[in-house]
Amino acid sequence: MILVTHAVVAAGLTAGLTNALYAFFVGLSSHYLLDMVPHWHYHLPKLRRHIKALESDERLRLTRSLVPEFAVISLDGLLGILCSLFFFGSVADPVVIFAAAFAGILPDMLIGFSKFFPTSRILKEHALFHDWI
Repeated sequence: MILVTHAVVAAGLTAGLTNALYAFFVGLSSHYLLDMVPHWHYHLPKLRRHIKALESDERLRLTRSLVPEFAVISLDGLLGILCSLFFFGSVADPVVIFAAAFAGILPDMLIGFSKFFPTSRILKEHALFHDWI
């Protein structure tokens, strides 16, 4: 799913909250709930090809050819947080909105980190859970 969607939905769900920690957990939960719905992902052919070519414990390396695709992912996440603040920041505490929006995209960030740190047990367990969802 697109990160903008995860961030904005998380922010919308928490716009009435006053506690950033609660908003973080609601935003995090919303990510997994949204991922249960069948959806599409944008096309990242070079990144997919690099990941498929990796051995089981081999680390993904950021190469020059992957920079444009990482820029797309980064822009997607940044736009998600900025849209969340734009839509809900005037009616709710911006810290609460930021916490929720960030938590809404965090699981996908952890999946990305798991490609760079494939031996991390925590990231492996999270990737298994995320894939199961």
